[in-house]
Amino acid sequence: MLSGRPPFKLLPDAVPHDPSLKFVAPRSPRNRKNLTERYDATDSVLLNMSIWPSVFHLHSENGSQFTLIRNKSEFQMELSQFRDTISEGNKDRILRWYTSVNAAMLTHLTNHIKEADTNGVWR
Repeated sequence: MLSGRPPFKLLPDAVPHDPSLKFVAPRSPRNRKNLTERYDATDSVLLNMSIWPSVFHLHSENGSQFTLIRNKSEFQMELSQFRDTISEGNKDRILRWYTSVNAAMLTHLTNHIKEADTNGVWR
């Protein structure tokens, strides 16, 4: 049975964003600095994840196919490749990719919470 702890530690203001969103967000030096900080926070959260989903699906650009991610290293490589291949002209692709990641992470978190040992939570 799983402990009552979440599978990862959330850092202050750690939201899954990265500098690729500079193509979606308004351009300004402040936004670029903030996105760089979020990029670092995202990488820190990934490093602190102690439990990884056994199956993690990322939907393709057209939404009908998916990439099967089996472990954290595969996801980090996929994330790195995604960051390297984005451009200003593909805002829809960026938003679809992040929506897919968010959905997979929320499913993982929901399943982990359901499986957690809740004995003593209300003591």
